[in-house]
Amino acid sequence: MRTGNTLLQALMLGGMIASPAMAQKPDPPSADASEPAMAEPVIPESDIVVEAPLLLPVPRENLPTETPTNALASVRIYVLYRDLDLTRPDDAKRLMERVEATARQACGYLDKLYPLDDGSACIARAAASAAPAAKAAIAKAAVREDREKVSLTPP
Repeated sequence: MRTGNTLLQALMLGGMIASPAMAQKPDPPSADASEPAMAEPVIPESDIVVEAPLLLPVPRENLPTETPTNALASVRIYVLYRDLDLTRPDDAKRLMERVEATARQACGYLDKLYPLDDGSACIARAAASAAPAAKAAIAKAAVREDREKVSLTPP
């Protein structure tokens, strides 16, 4: 799979796997803390997110019981589209192509950490995770355009 920007990869891989402990808010720094506080991550303004999940079997020796358990590793990447006019068919198609390309990128990150048996299945699942939101954004743009046409039409 294709490689991307090294810094972006490091950021994505570093924030990929989260445990409940990582999800909790950290304690506020004490007044005598000499280390600077870490900045909050900037989340893009996009409601379209591609998520590539991968279930990983947990080795039996790490389990307290005999019940097989899986761990979930996933990569989430926001699809940016504010530069597109989704009322235009070419731009709507371009958005769906971005979803597919982002799915390939997300699965590529997973493949580096946990080699995938079937990368195409990962890409299909990841693209399918974002397709409803992408289609909704296209439909919303069409409705907005129809309303603008009606409001501009003289009585």
